[in-house]
Amino acid sequence: TVLHAPFVKEPYPTYAHNPSGFYNTLRVKALTRANRDPRVRLPKAIELASELKVPKIVIHASDIFLASNPNALIQELNDFGEEKGVMLCLENNRRTPTEQLQDKSEWRRALDPIELIHYLRENKLDNCYLTIDTAHLAASGYMVSEMWERLKQFLQSDIKSAVQHFHFVDYDPKTGFDALAPGFGSIGLQTFKTIIHDLYTLGYTGTASIEVAP
Repeated sequence: TVLHAPFVKEPYPTYAHNPSGFYNTLRVKALTRANRDPRVRLPKAIELASELKVPKIVIHASDIFLASNPNALIQELNDFGEEKGVMLCLENNRRTPTEQLQDKSEWRRALDPIELIHYLRENKLDNCYLTIDTAHLAASGYMVSEMWERLKQFLQSDIKSAVQHFHFVDYDPKTGFDALAPGFGSIGLQTFKTIIHDLYTLGYTGTASIEVAP
């Protein structure tokens, strides 16, 4: 089981949730989405995961790196997660190439998995790993198949040393929709098959989910 605790400023599109339903209640109330301050929201989510005996939690990397004093924040979260027995999996965010032209440098770590791995290792954040979201990679202008090959080479095929969760999800560049079933968008089914085959071959022991909207 993986607990997701991302935060978005904009409301979800109408196709992605029922505003009055249980789904919205769970995500907004139970996962403490309503509080914009990551120093309040994220520790509460980690504590909730611990109480539910959930071994890992997914956090959008931008929630940390765009906060004030992100280096201190991520160290505090790393240590708190370790204390509570909850692994932190930082998810790469989506920023289109056009949006990136206006972005601050802090966004880079939130977009590029290899830069994020560098940062975690340099700062000895040993309770922090990555969640790789394939649609977010595609939306950010990366070729997912090429990024996957770069990751394997960079990690010398020891994927689980840095990545502990995957969101397998496709992307439609025409609409910007990043919650398509694998094989129904620009990434292509073969890329997903290759990644899954490689994970099996490499003895990956982390988790994965197919993250699609209705």
